[in-house]
Amino acid sequence: MINGKIIASLDIGLSAVMLLIVSCDKSGRFEIINEFGGISRLGYGINKTNTLSKDRIDSTLQLCKEIVEIASRESVEKIIATATSGIKNTINKTQFLVECRSRFNIFPNILTEQEEARLIYKGASTNFIDEVRPIVVIEVGGDTTYIAFGRKGSIIKSHIMEIGSFHIFDNPNKFKGLLSFLNPKLRATVSEEISDFRNELFSWLEGSKPLFICSGTLASIFYGVLSGRSVHSRANMEGKRCSLRTLMKVYASLSKKNLEERKKIPGIDPERAHTLPTALNILYDTIKFLNAKEFILTTNGLRTGILKSYMEKSFFWN
Repeated sequence: MINGKIIASLDIGLSAVMLLIVSCDKSGRFEIINEFGGISRLGYGINKTNTLSKDRIDSTLQLCKEIVEIASRESVEKIIATATSGIKNTINKTQFLVECRSRFNIFPNILTEQEEARLIYKGASTNFIDEVRPIVVIEVGGDTTYIAFGRKGSIIKSHIMEIGSFHIFDNPNKFKGLLSFLNPKLRATVSEEISDFRNELFSWLEGSKPLFICSGTLASIFYGVLSGRSVHSRANMEGKRCSLRTLMKVYASLSKKNLEERKKIPGIDPERAHTLPTALNILYDTIKFLNAKEFILTTNGLRTGILKSYMEKSFFWN
């Protein structure tokens, strides 16, 4: 392990709370020690009330408490806490942030959607800094889907789709019929959402073939299903090539199973089993619409990007 500072990214999303712990040194090298998290559903119902519900705040704070205690046991010296852009317009966001400060002495920084996209790209492109091809990063989350393109570690353009697996489940009236296998309505929604972005991407590429990267929790779960292991090596997953055909095969197989059957499949988090087919459907339609035949999996994403940005600040090593 790298002999340096131990720091962690505490990422509070609308669907889950995650902690990524790394050891890093002054040269900018870092090594991932561990990652923990759980489903909190903080954002459940906010599209109707624009308010974080008390029970969701309480359950999220309890999960944060457990995760912060883990960080302490792991000898984490600094926690960089962030909260998703999804809560920025909620009526009682300040109440939630103050509770975080009073209970755990952390005050999460609410990211903008643009910051999230930039940090996702920064994290996902970590191990592809010498890649000569243009890079396109896709991350399907619980509430939004991020797409960004650039070269090496520099992002050029990003787009955020207000489509995510949990978001669809929480809004059955708005997304009626989108849960069925290869539903044409979902495909049309994805197509409409990224049509302009697609045109900008193709214009920028000027005929060159980019490297497509899938990042985030979905990438890890997808690899878990492929490997048949609930716990797998990050090193084995990093850079794994997958075809669109393989993605479809996994998606089709999971869609045929009921919820209880999916929960028993190695590699699938039981708390995400009900939304996984929808997430894979979004990923499939997005990749297909961008004319990709294959993509690369990475364990890095938002949290890696957050920690890399923090390490780059001059005051960090003072």
